[in-house]
Amino acid sequence: MSLYVSKSTNQVSTRFLDNPNDSNLVIDLLFIHLNSLKFDNHIIHLEWKLSSDHALLTIDIVIDEEQIHTKKHTIVKNSKEENKFITELIESIKGLNTENISNKEAFDHVVQGFADKTNSIWFKNSKIINITKHSKLWWNEECQRELEKYRLLKRLKDWKNFRSTVKKTKHTFFDNKIQEIASINHSSCELMNWVKKYKLSVIEAIQHNGQLYIELDDL
Repeated sequence: MSLYVSKSTNQVSTRFLDNPNDSNLVIDLLFIHLNSLKFDNHIIHLEWKLSSDHALLTIDIVIDEEQIHTKKHTIVKNSKEENKFITELIESIKGLNTENISNKEAFDHVVQGFADKTNSIWFKNSKIINITKHSKLWWNEECQRELEKYRLLKRLKDWKNFRSTVKKTKHTFFDNKIQEIASINHSSCELMNWVKKYKLSVIEAIQHNGQLYIELDDL
């Protein structure tokens, strides 16, 4: 923990004792986040002291306006755009010139060039979508196509096809997600956020020399 001196905007005492023989010297501690120049002074409020022997201290914390993004670039999984993006990215990697990397500056130049080319390929093949609370990670091009087909003719058959496509897509997405969590982290506890949590039943048993005696016949 680091200590810094905060300057008061009004230079007055903060401690007031009835006994004139006692010293009014006191150290006031303010526990704040110091990674900001906005926290370099405080205010002493004598009018809030009332019957206390100490004045209250406050500090203003500026809350910056949060920038909430409502749009983003995305590429639908398993779409033509995704295949094109991957193909162009592979070609860009193959075209990297790494023959003249003799110092840090040359290496940084190659890396920056690759980053700029990757961004260009991404924005070329992605599209802008609105971010809403209804946005789904499992939504793909096939779901969008079936939905548009239903909206065009409003037929019950197309609606059933859309619902069937959504169900199949969701099952595939979550099955792959569960498999990913289980294979990468190798922990069944990681899957608890994906399934309903159940309380384990309490089982009482007698143990002797490492062997469990659950039923009367085991004794």
